Amino acid sequence: MVDESDSKYTRIFLSIGGGQALRKTIIKPRARRMKLFSRIVQAYRSKSTTVIDVRWIVDRLSVILLGSLLWPIDQTLVAETSGIVSVPALVLLEPVDPAKAQDEQDPQSKSEYLQPQDRLTLIGGAMIERLQTDGRLEAALYQSLGSSSFQIRNLGWSGDDVGGTARAVFGQPSDGFERLKSDLKFTQPTVVLVAYGANESFAGAGGLEKFRVGLGRLLDMVQETGGRPVLLTPPPFEDLGPPLPSMQVANENLGLYCQAIRELAAQRNLAVLDLHSRISAAPKPAQARTENGVHLSQTGTAEVSRIMAEELLGKKSTDAQWMQLSNSGDLLAKIRKKNEWYFHRYRPQNETYLFLFRKHEQGNNAVEIPKFDELVQNAEQEIRRTATGLVPK
Repeated sequence: MVDESDSKYTRIFLSIGGGQALRKTIIKPRARRMKLFSRIVQAYRSKSTTVIDVRWIVDRLSVILLGSLLWPIDQTLVAETSGIVSVPALVLLEPVDPAKAQDEQDPQSKSEYLQPQDRLTLIGGAMIERLQTDGRLEAALYQSLGSSSFQIRNLGWSGDDVGGTARAVFGQPSDGFERLKSDLKFTQPTVVLVAYGANESFAGAGGLEKFRVGLGRLLDMVQETGGRPVLLTPPPFEDLGPPLPSMQVANENLGLYCQAIRELAAQRNLAVLDLHSRISAAPKPAQARTENGVHLSQTGTAEVSRIMAEELLGKKSTDAQWMQLSNSGDLLAKIRKKNEWYFHRYRPQNETYLFLFRKHEQGNNAVEIPKFDELVQNAEQEIRRTATGLVPK
């Protein structure tokens, strides 16, 4: 028995078999973690050894245990905890400084920060879609990460929700979800920014459970494609006064949906880019953030883009640096052109004739669509050269 009542962290070394299997399980849902630890308990019991109170471990380590695993040698599990622990003879306990323990956390705990080799795909509704024609978010990311194979693909679709309903075109809502899955998989993402909740929030508290279920399903799908989800909370609606309606009730509902996003992220150990909290706490700008209380204006887009870039990169930008990017007309133009090429690649305006129920008329022209790939790749190479050539002020 070890008393750590002063809340210092304790490092626990469990000498067990199957270390690699455990390591791959660290980001699984809590229920699976409990099942896994139950199997460990059974193994110990079969050897007539003293057993750790597995439920105690899981309950108290649901946040830190699986975000703070270290693997100094094969088949050794390392975790941080505090409190009173009953341990078997195979366990070695040593005190660990809390600050040091935080520094030693698994890289997954810092997963919101992008890396130069990442392929970032953005999915969401109108706010994400409109970022294609702005370019400042991408400019900041390419400047910091574009020296290698870093790429950005924008799959935003106005009116979209977690079910992909807007993407169904002339099909059933389920077709929209399948299309989103197909389009997302085509981008081969390593990181997926998942930006939903604003459209769904208009259903009020009554639609909250449906949103939770739909978002969970969407996150499962994202992870199936190989992408690591980063959840984004939508910015608050803006009350611009008459003749536009008050956004008080809408914002109250939106707050519920943002909290649901945070809770689901915590349950799944996923990163959250809490745009809602950042904008809510920021001073009110001289000009309106939105055009109509909902859709971002140029002012709002600039503010949101800067926050998103800083959160994704894990570093602040100075006003001078942001002004430099905002005034890089050549770079922004190249980013917009790249996004236009890719928009036509995955969402051609005449797709009814190319792929859908009128393809018997012009479907032979569908062979032209993959030719956009080379245009996008060439544009992105030029973007990387231009962005990394900018010397940050």
